[in-house]
Amino acid sequence: QQQHKQNVDVENHGDMSSLRNSNHPSPDFPSTKIPSGLPTLDAHLRGGFPVGTLSELVGRAGVGKTQLAQQLCVMAAMQKMGGSVYIDTEKKMNLVRLREIADGMKNRVRSGMEGHQSSRQVLENVTVHSLLTTQELMTTLDELEKEVFHRNAEARDFGSRKRRRLDINAFSTEANPNLTRRLPLPVRLVIVDSIAAPIRRDFDL
Repeated sequence: QQQHKQNVDVENHGDMSSLRNSNHPSPDFPSTKIPSGLPTLDAHLRGGFPVGTLSELVGRAGVGKTQLAQQLCVMAAMQKMGGSVYIDTEKKMNLVRLREIADGMKNRVRSGMEGHQSSRQVLENVTVHSLLTTQELMTTLDELEKEVFHRNAEARDFGSRKRRRLDINAFSTEANPNLTRRLPLPVRLVIVDSIAAPIRRDFDL
């Protein structure tokens, strides 16, 4: 894993409400990056947030850091066929909003880029850990590697079975409306929103 850290000032890349109006990123973006859906930010990052690196989002309260984090969960699934782990210490994770973002992206995405991921399948591949204290955060982070390994192994096993049987369309809910089985995706994104919140609570900061 690359030892690389970048700071992204959300405030300097426009109002997060523009997410709803942004064009879908180009399919030419490198496969090792997750685009944000914000053209200006993606251009600055040369395609998006690099997989396997650490990125820190900074900005005032209410500027849209959580909104961007949720958008990245959707983009990871729809663009890169990858799931995510969302560690929610701010108590701001909104699954209804996440579904709205996924539905909006699916309406705009061009055929062949979406990876046959419905909004339901996107949500099923986002694991949410909701916690309050610093100790809970540390415990979750300690167990994170095992969780990621388990989900990635599940995705690999599903992929090998799929290749032995039928192509991906056979597992698409669009091709098979009665299909309810979850399509496991390998974890490509881990979000901590935020590290500071439990510390503020524990130490009355």
